[in-house]
Amino acid sequence: MELHKLSKGERFIYDWQYRMHGSFDTALAEALSIADGNNLKRLSKGFPEYAEAMKSFHNDENWWFNVLDTVDGAL
Repeated sequence: MELHKLSKGERFIYDWQYRMHGSFDTALAEALSIADGNNLKRLSKGFPEYAEAMKSFHNDENWWFNVLDTVDGAL
């Protein structure tokens, strides 16, 4: 697996999806995943890479597949 090739935000989402986080990061990922626009903006002040990755995860249909391709190597 090529986890070292992921950005900080991509790794955060990857770990969240595969339940590899500790309690704080799990709670943060859950908060980011359900935050409305205003709250996501607030959370992005403290966690910009994670908030941006969560936006991409939810809004870019190919983003997650690209992360998986990076982890598994070029297909």
